[in-house]
Amino acid sequence: MYRDALKKRPISGDLIVTQKIPKPLISKNNPGGFDYKYYLNKIKIDDQLQLGEKDFILVKNQIRGPANFLRLWNVTLKKK
Repeated sequence: MYRDALKKRPISGDLIVTQKIPKPLISKNNPGGFDYKYYLNKIKIDDQLQLGEKDFILVKNQIRGPANFLRLWNVTLKKK
């Protein structure tokens, strides 16, 4: 399911609860091609999940601090 199709959309700081197991990232297949796994590992992403609408429970973050406010503001600016 595509991210835009989700009815319950998480925002920065929300907790997502699921029983799905993360899958390891796949390495590049073409010699000399872009290594997506290496790129994601550089930004500290090691695994991935693909969740449908019924695969998770969304717990809203109740703690709102300055860093969270700035992240939300950034998301708002990107939508415009």
